[in-house]
Amino acid sequence: MKNLKSLLSFLLASFWVAIPLIALYACACAIATFIENDYGMSASKAIVYNTPWFNFLHAYLLVVLIGTFIKSKALERKRYASLFFHSSLIFIILGAAITRFFGVEGLMHVRENSAQSSFESADTYLNITLNDEKKLSLKTPLTFYHSKRLRPIHATLDHKPLILEPLEIYKQNAIKKDDA
Repeated sequence: MKNLKSLLSFLLASFWVAIPLIALYACACAIATFIENDYGMSASKAIVYNTPWFNFLHAYLLVVLIGTFIKSKALERKRYASLFFHSSLIFIILGAAITRFFGVEGLMHVRENSAQSSFESADTYLNITLNDEKKLSLKTPLTFYHSKRLRPIHATLDHKPLILEPLEIYKQNAIKKDDA
């Protein structure tokens, strides 16, 4: 039991684990930056940023930083530099996680002295607008699979279940025409 406790303490609250994890995180971000520079943002997202191993690295690094923060007792020892460093890394990783899982990424062109209510996004959405007296609108994200088999989309519209059976997928080209 003591060996298990010391192993968990080493894996979850050790500087010997935290420092290589930070180096691995920095290398992954640097590689993703080079990929983005050469092949574009979607390639860097597909290869690094939106992968399960990068999400695991985020979560594990967050747990290890919180563990080392608690284990070092920086607040009790009045080690304010260590306290500031660890808490800033924890807030940065929490902010990155919130942005990754709950954020929307896009481009909005706003001219001086004007307002804009829409933006361009790389995410794929199915927009259905029903033009009746209620003017309901449904926006649901689409997930495409590698197989050619299309799966039904389940959503709710006006508190009623809605199932859309896709027949074909048309891809729009850069000029927004369906004949691509």
